[in-house]
Amino acid sequence: GVEVVGFERSPGCNAWVNNDDDMKIQIVIASPNVGNSAYGVGSFWPPGVLSLASAVRLSNSELDVEMIDGTLEHNIDALEKRLDPQCEIIGFSVETSNYLNSIHLAEYIKKRSKALVVFGGVHSTSLGYEIMTHHASVDVVVRHRGEVPFSRLINGDDLRDIPGLIWRNGQAIVCNELDEGCFRPPGVTHYDYSLLEYERYVGYGDLFKQPISNRPYVTFTHEGCAWRWRSGGCIFCSIQQTNNQRSPSDVWEEFQTAKRELRIDFIKDFGDDICGDLTWLR
Repeated sequence: GVEVVGFERSPGCNAWVNNDDDMKIQIVIASPNVGNSAYGVGSFWPPGVLSLASAVRLSNSELDVEMIDGTLEHNIDALEKRLDPQCEIIGFSVETSNYLNSIHLAEYIKKRSKALVVFGGVHSTSLGYEIMTHHASVDVVVRHRGEVPFSRLINGDDLRDIPGLIWRNGQAIVCNELDEGCFRPPGVTHYDYSLLEYERYVGYGDLFKQPISNRPYVTFTHEGCAWRWRSGGCIFCSIQQTNNQRSPSDVWEEFQTAKRELRIDFIKDFGDDICGDLTWLR
C-alpha cells in the first residue's frame, strides 16, 4: 500500500482514515508542457477544478483546501514552490497538454513528502490504468466527474466502494466499476469564489497579447452534446456525458452572484453545445 502522513488503513477495509484535525488538501492544475500560449490561458480559471475544490470544501468545512492554477505561474519552478510537503492529499487535474508537467510535479512532491497523490481530469480518465502502471508516484486515479468520488476519498470511504477509482492494493492495481453518478454533474452548481486568486486573472491575458476582458468569468451552463445524444455523435467524438442543461434560474442566480462578488464584465461558457437545445437556450 501507500504510507500517507496523517492517514492509516481502517481495520478491515481500504479507507484512508484522517488523524489530523487540520487536514490540508491542495488541488492543482499544472501549466501546459509547451508554454502558456493557448487561447485564454491566464485569463480564464479552470471551472472544473473550481467545482471540484468547492465540492470538497462543502463536503467537510473543517478541511484546509487550496486551489492552485499553474497557468498563473511563470515557470514550473515557481509552481513547485507552491506545493506544500505538509499536505495530506494533493490532487492534479490532468489534461494532455499538461500531462508531462503533472507527472513531474507528482514525482517532485513524492520525493519530499508522503502525501497521497491523486490524478483526475480528461487525460487520466482515458489513460488511468496506464498512468498507474508506469508511474509509482501516482497513488489514485479518479475517472470522469471527480466532485463526489474525490470528496468520498478524502472523508474516509472505503476505496472499494467509490465508483470510478483506480487505486493500488499492495502490488495490484484495482479498477473500480463506473456507475451513472460518474457522468452526472454534481449537486454543487455555485462556486466558492474564496478559493480563487481572482485578481490575478484580471488583465492577465495582456501578457500574451490576448486581452479578453477586464474582469472575466467562466462557467458551464450545460454539459454534453445534443447531437451526440440524438445521433450517436461524430466518429471522432470523445464526449461521454449525457446532455445535461442546468436550469436557467440557477444559471442566472450564479451570474448575479458573480456580478455582485467579483464585479465581472465578461462571461465565457465552456459548455460543449450551447445551441443544442434551442428551447432551453431561449
